[in-house]
Amino acid sequence: MSRILIAVLLVVSLGGCLQSKDAVVINKDGSGTISSTYTTELQHLRDLMGLYASMQGEDPDAVQKIPDGELPNAAAPAWFRAGAAATKGYDITNAEQTIEDGKRKTTINARFASLEAAARGGAFFASTVTLSRVEKSEKAPKGAWKLTMRNALSGGGQADAMGGMDPATALQMVEAQLGSLSVKVSLSVPTKILDHNGTKHEKKNEVSWHVNYDKIVEGKTDVTMSIVFEPSDELKLKPFTYSPDARKLARRAMNKPPKPKKAATEKKKANEKKADADEKKPEPKSEDKKDG
Repeated sequence: MSRILIAVLLVVSLGGCLQSKDAVVINKDGSGTISSTYTTELQHLRDLMGLYASMQGEDPDAVQKIPDGELPNAAAPAWFRAGAAATKGYDITNAEQTIEDGKRKTTINARFASLEAAARGGAFFASTVTLSRVEKSEKAPKGAWKLTMRNALSGGGQADAMGGMDPATALQMVEAQLGSLSVKVSLSVPTKILDHNGTKHEKKNEVSWHVNYDKIVEGKTDVTMSIVFEPSDELKLKPFTYSPDARKLARRAMNKPPKPKKAATEKKKANEKKADADEKKPEPKSEDKKDG
């Protein structure tokens, strides 16, 4: 198993993908909110780190002595705050972490001006996000919106990020550490849902997905979540595709979270405030010419 493969598997564990929950709400103007929870069983994390250490010729038992609060965390609040500080239109409203009964829980609440801003800010962690217009099909008219989120655990195209190995095969090697893996996502859109590959909830105009370890390794799910919804002149959406850098995520799993940069955050807020003020400025009125 290659070094990059182990690192990406560490991202899976350190990032809380042992048990993750995301709730996304998209408004008509393209803005919205996302609430995420990442829960990691710390003993499983230590075991996975021990596997990595042994492959590097190091003592695998040494990681068992690391205090809970000092274990690496690719989903630490500081990583999300850093992403938001560097991204216009994406802001963290609340970020906290607790450790109790051998589990580490990270909760992130954020708001975004556009879905692309959220993706670039790191809101969807290891998922590739695509928002596009669709051609006419049996279930959707031409111009309908299609949103897909492809998790890093998906097979096929994601193999390069996993050291050339299919993610399902890689996960089988660490079943003892990642057997309780669970990914849950809910997505609420502003117009009528036309098609999806999850479970639809009519009252909330929402679709949800739940993927676990067994489904992934058995090839029953490629962890690509898809939803198609009606076009509307009221929707202020723009097509985009964003794929996170797997190697950068891997480095997050290997390094301590960054310290908060207050100056960068304040500069971002000042720039956004100035931009908002400029947009609200009235157009200068041209004076009528008087006859001489």
